[in-house]
Amino acid sequence: MEQGVAPQFPSELFESLPLSVIAFDRDWRIVYLNAQAEQTTGRLRAELLGNVLWESFPDLIGTSLEREYRHAVAAREPVRLDFYWELSRRWYEIRTTPWNDGLIAYYQDVTERTRAEQAQRFLSEASALLAASLDYETTLATVARLAVPGVADWCAVDVLGDDGELRRVATAHADPERVAWAEEIGRRYPPDPAASGGLHEVLRTGRPAFYPEITDEMLVGGARDAEHLELLRAVGFSSVMMVPLSAHGRAFGVITLATAESRRRFESADLALAEELARRAGLAIDNAKLYFEAREANRLKDEFLATLSHELRTPLNAILGWASMLRGGTLDETVRARGLGAIERNAKAQAHLVDDLLDVSRAISGKLQIETSEVDLRTVAAEAVAAARPAAHAKSIELRAEIGNAGAVTGDADRLRQVVWNLLSNAIKFTPAGGRVTLRVSRRGSDAQIVVSDSGAGIDAEFLPYVFERFTQADGTTTRTYGGLGLGLAMVRHLVELHGGTVAVESAGVGRGATFTVRLPLRSSTAAPAAVAPGEAALDGCNLLVVDDEPDSLEMLRTALEYYGATVRTAESAEKAFAAIREAPPDLVIADIAMPDEDGYSLVQRMRALDDERRRAVPAVALTALARDEDRDRARDVGFDEFVTKPIDPATLVDVALRTLRRRQPDAGAPGEASSSRSDQPG
Repeated sequence: MEQGVAPQFPSELFESLPLSVIAFDRDWRIVYLNAQAEQTTGRLRAELLGNVLWESFPDLIGTSLEREYRHAVAAREPVRLDFYWELSRRWYEIRTTPWNDGLIAYYQDVTERTRAEQAQRFLSEASALLAASLDYETTLATVARLAVPGVADWCAVDVLGDDGELRRVATAHADPERVAWAEEIGRRYPPDPAASGGLHEVLRTGRPAFYPEITDEMLVGGARDAEHLELLRAVGFSSVMMVPLSAHGRAFGVITLATAESRRRFESADLALAEELARRAGLAIDNAKLYFEAREANRLKDEFLATLSHELRTPLNAILGWASMLRGGTLDETVRARGLGAIERNAKAQAHLVDDLLDVSRAISGKLQIETSEVDLRTVAAEAVAAARPAAHAKSIELRAEIGNAGAVTGDADRLRQVVWNLLSNAIKFTPAGGRVTLRVSRRGSDAQIVVSDSGAGIDAEFLPYVFERFTQADGTTTRTYGGLGLGLAMVRHLVELHGGTVAVESAGVGRGATFTVRLPLRSSTAAPAAVAPGEAALDGCNLLVVDDEPDSLEMLRTALEYYGATVRTAESAEKAFAAIREAPPDLVIADIAMPDEDGYSLVQRMRALDDERRRAVPAVALTALARDEDRDRARDVGFDEFVTKPIDPATLVDVALRTLRRRQPDAGAPGEASSSRSDQPG
């Protein structure tokens, strides 16, 4: 029996309990503790027995535990409390029982249970806040305040803006003055994008950064200068977690949680809680963005349908009205001619509108075809000016044309004429009577440049980024001055990109005109020398398989590649191409993407899934009229080695083919040598 314990004290029973047991007399002297209590306190019995509790553990003075203990002794009644003990950094469920003039206390470690309950409550509150508002910045600020002080002493949220810059949207601390101070530090010492570790590293990798203990050496390593180090030391960080906000596998923000004055150290369970919070916040933000995008798409659809109805009904009104009057047979010859002219003009306007709609539909589906040849932009520009001149004359607009020898481009003459005509028509439409529209064609380095400028209505700076979007107009109201569906400039961008070029717009603002600039790559004969000169047997001995459902395109590619020395097999469908690959693997596959029944994506996926290594590893180039970033990304994902858009100069295609073959077969020597070693090539 322990020294100082009354004979009736059941110490043998307490030694076998899986609880920490400590007994005190009325003077708060420790008269008993079991082996489990030694582990809880980290002290030996010999050190504690006979000592006053508050002297042995002064950190308990003033806590809820002291208040409850004194109440238990004074009232001679049992008490129960949950208590977080800083000494052990653990949660305990404590029950006391009166004993003689003192009491017996039973400690049960409930840390895991308590943290799980707290985490669940916190996540439930956070989820409710995230679901309550579609204003994600306000919501994130609320969640940051919720995290303090229950989870951390500090919480900050940074989100990537549309410009790619990291922006802090929330900072939380129990003391508002400390928040303002921290924000000032952030402005003076913004995160370094090139630094290893930190916010930008979390964004780049999409993985959390976890620092259970912040040492002074870490502060020294992260400080920009002596003043910065002094400020970091003044904050007194103990522990830091940075977790990514992400959606669809892309990190777009970071939640930072830190402890300081509490001196608490984060553990793995805290990191799991922070990651779950970030996951829910990322999902909520993504849902909010999808909601606004869907609402905006709905609004644009409704506006488009209303505008379409207006644009179709307006010419129909003139057509039907004049037709009705002409049927009556009472009009004199002058009025009759005027009526027929109105019917013709409005019918042409409707036909042009339908053509625009069909072109946009083809563009969206990737089915817009262009027929390539050598095109002299001087001819294209002159024809477009001639077609636009009557409209300019009708508004007394001066139409100037400065057409220099820009050189030849590879493209579709009709579609390039459509580009220039659309730009001129747009300029004339938005230029008031008596204004000026100028077309300039010139050469800039290895590009041909087409510039259309006007002295017209100009473009508001806020609308500039959306000028080339489908169905968008700066003024969509019923009082708008200018009609149309907002398709012309969208088609300009699509057609220019199909030709491998770019289009841009500039405007000094409303009422100050606008300038549209198109740049198209010149043919290799007029631009910088191509990597492969025409007539070279660069592909001599190479066995190529070309896949395209368009017969004219297929024949052109076969002829061009044979001209450079290749042996070419062709296939009009993905199914025939797959059969050809299984029969005898080529050195290279050049495949269109948009084809009936089965597309090029599926063809390459099937090829990459073959059991035979030689057939599975055949390099593949996507040659397609699809030009969006998502088309390029998908092509790479399914296994294409290169992605090039139509139209393409044959010499450039040969260069791409050679580059692809060399990358796939770095040690094979010349392409012809590589293919000649295959026993299953067709003879």
